Amino acid sequence: MLYHLIMLNPHRDITLHVAANNPEMLLYNRFGFKAEELITGFYEDYLDSQSRASMNAFRLRLRR
Repeated sequence: MLYHLIMLNPHRDITLHVAANNPEMLLYNRFGFKAEELITGFYEDYLDSQSRASMNAFRLRLRR
């Protein structure tokens, strides 16, 4: 799906928000996405306060 998103938008930047502890960060890096910002508390409204998942996210961008 990521490949198709990139191929269908050859002249547009693509931005993603990814949990800071997401192991898929390596995949996004292979496609050329770069971390631009660490957003603390990004998932606070969506995750239970006792959740072990990261509340923080990276904003990634693929510049075209």
